[in-house]
Amino acid sequence: MAKSNKKKPEIFTKEYWSKQWKNALINLAIYFSVLIAGILLDLLTKHFIYKEGYTGSSPDHIVYESSFIRLWSVFHAGTTLEIGLTMTGLHIVSILIILATMVITLFFRDKRYRWTVASIALVASGAFGNMYDRFAYGGVRDIINLPWANKGTFNIADTWLVFGAVTAFLSIAIISLINWYQSKKNKTEDTTSKNEKVDEDIEFNSDNKIVVVDSIERGTGPLEDPNHNFND
Repeated sequence: MAKSNKKKPEIFTKEYWSKQWKNALINLAIYFSVLIAGILLDLLTKHFIYKEGYTGSSPDHIVYESSFIRLWSVFHAGTTLEIGLTMTGLHIVSILIILATMVITLFFRDKRYRWTVASIALVASGAFGNMYDRFAYGGVRDIINLPWANKGTFNIADTWLVFGAVTAFLSIAIISLINWYQSKKNKTEDTTSKNEKVDEDIEFNSDNKIVVVDSIERGTGPLEDPNHNFND
């Protein structure tokens, strides 16, 4: 049986990882640093603001209130944005988000994408924070309400999910645009350099022709002698 000549994807080759392993480790270090910091901030704010043991869906235990923000306790068995998943489904989605974002960080080669790594780590920390609540309490502890928006009560984990997703998208879009512009600029510079080289060659040949013609007119060139042998 003839061997298949199908080429393996680059990411499955030793050559790829021999060049990428340092970037992968740095990306993972950034990822886990942001992930842990995000989780801690979410869990600590819930610990100090949320009323221990409260399972009501109506606001209770108001810690702070103003026209801009209110801090209180609301227990939520679902998600801030209702997506119709069961508790098991929410756990599965959360785990997939954490695993997927972690694996993705291994493949960013451009150093500028480290901002993207931090952003998707925030998404993962948000997924973990709410998943922890569902495992430990059977629902999510929400503590923040914005009276001027009146869009329900949420927590820091929800903030990480939204903020991380938006900044990840923006960073990828901006970096891709920068890379496209630099690529286009480099192509333009290469084309200009080649054109300048051609112009120099033309100018050089033109100068040689002028020297030959001038030599002939002065009677110092090989054509001054009609019997000159050009093979000499």
